[in-house]
Amino acid sequence: MLACDTNFFQVLSRERAAFRSREVRTIFPENQRIDIVKLDPPVEVLGLRLTGYRQQTGFCYGPRPTSFEWGFQVDETPAGTVLALRDHFPEGFEGSDESLRALKFPVQTQKNFYVSKPLPAGETGADLHCSV
Repeated sequence: MLACDTNFFQVLSRERAAFRSREVRTIFPENQRIDIVKLDPPVEVLGLRLTGYRQQTGFCYGPRPTSFEWGFQVDETPAGTVLALRDHFPEGFEGSDESLRALKFPVQTQKNFYVSKPLPAGETGADLHCSV
């Protein structure tokens, strides 16, 4: 996940037993599909409490996907999450309380890792996002 590449899905598959799901929700905000898998029990990793896995697919120009990102939901605030990840992102983050982008990946790599407030209304904590 922190390397922000698609090898993440191989690791997720190997570690499947640690990520038992309690509930799966799909929501459709404007031009997007977001799938959220709530974990039961939550998984502790790097001082963070992972409460869910999420995938987001964007459809900005019709029925074909135009973007894809994945990540985890955590109990911590965005600022608390960035603090817990500081050893893995020594370059730091930029942005606001709403969304903080890791400076580890230069824009030209087309990799993005960021921490944000949850998109769906009523969700708390923070979302970790990765897109390639």
